[in-house]
Amino acid sequence: MVLSILFLIVSAPLFAVLLVDSALRAWLMLASCVGARGSGEPAGTAEAGRWAALIPAHDEAAVIGATVSRLRAGPDPPAVFVIADNCADATAQAARQAGASVWERREPRERSKGAALRWAMTAAAGPLADYPLVAVFDADSVVDAGFWQHARVALRQGADAVQGFVQPLSPGTPAADLAAYSELLSQVLEDAGRARLGWPVPLRGTGMVLRRQLLEELLPCLQTRTEDVEMSLWLAMQGHAVRFVPGAIVGDPKPAGTGGVATQRARWLQGQRQVLRTHGRLVARLLLSGRPGNISLVFATLLKPKTLVLLAKGVWLAVVAWLPLAPAGLHGAAVALAGLAFALDWVYYAVGLARVETPGRYARALVRAPVYLAMWVWSLALSLVSSAPWLSARPGRHHRR
Repeated sequence: MVLSILFLIVSAPLFAVLLVDSALRAWLMLASCVGARGSGEPAGTAEAGRWAALIPAHDEAAVIGATVSRLRAGPDPPAVFVIADNCADATAQAARQAGASVWERREPRERSKGAALRWAMTAAAGPLADYPLVAVFDADSVVDAGFWQHARVALRQGADAVQGFVQPLSPGTPAADLAAYSELLSQVLEDAGRARLGWPVPLRGTGMVLRRQLLEELLPCLQTRTEDVEMSLWLAMQGHAVRFVPGAIVGDPKPAGTGGVATQRARWLQGQRQVLRTHGRLVARLLLSGRPGNISLVFATLLKPKTLVLLAKGVWLAVVAWLPLAPAGLHGAAVALAGLAFALDWVYYAVGLARVETPGRYARALVRAPVYLAMWVWSLALSLVSSAPWLSARPGRHHRR
């Protein structure tokens, strides 16, 4: 009995984190059902000024040409700048042929998207000075024709940065569909709820727009493989408004096989650990700020993956139900709290089916959830043992976001 009570006391901080995570997610889910602030449709006068699209790319010759061509063919075409980052293929040539301005970077000891962006803002300081607005995309992004119209209106309305809706483009395999569903829910439920509540919204690495001066201020802070997480945390700490704009859509192709999805997630896990080591004080300041929005942002960016968090809540429920606690009231309260946290997460996944297109497809994917859990375990192991400078989600590549 004494050991059981000691266990609860020692593990109380972890259980508190899990319970707060479920409570925040439920609150965001409810807020999103009320409706995000604004209709998401362009209204009013768009932000004035020229804009640039900045694309870091490593060995992306197969896709970069199409991405540049789509951007330049839109109704409000940007100046497209490509950073051919430590490339061993024809990425630079393909980007130039499609009409982009290209800078070739050779820094093999420092491979990360943040490092490439930081280098570009120095190497291309002259040309970029003409563009007050800068968007960052992946090399294989599929940018919707109305992306800029929506993003510019949000900037005109006071946003310091904009995060568009990242539409996962799944090839239809179970692992890819489950990964896509998780990313969709984090936007249609959580980010939409944050927008409704006026809470900080995380950046997602692609489809993000910042004022050039703000981007220049943030780049020296980027020291890990997950530059979007770093920028999200710093923007929240500095009080800058990041607006989630569902109408600014950018397609994000997903790896087809379980191996590709696992490798992509392993890279994210490595980045999360780097953020905690490098920016531990920043994370602590956000958590101790007392602001639910800041706490929610930290949980959204660093308390991942959701599947393993859900498993932890299930294990917590099983353990407290098994523990022989007395009095009965203490045991009942512990089981009720653990059960509530576990149930709220399942409600989150179920409600999400009503908020996405082709819910049947994702419902079938959810049935295969054990596959996704096994994939995350694989990802965790890979993130711990891999010595590769950059884990790639596609065969033959070592640097991709």
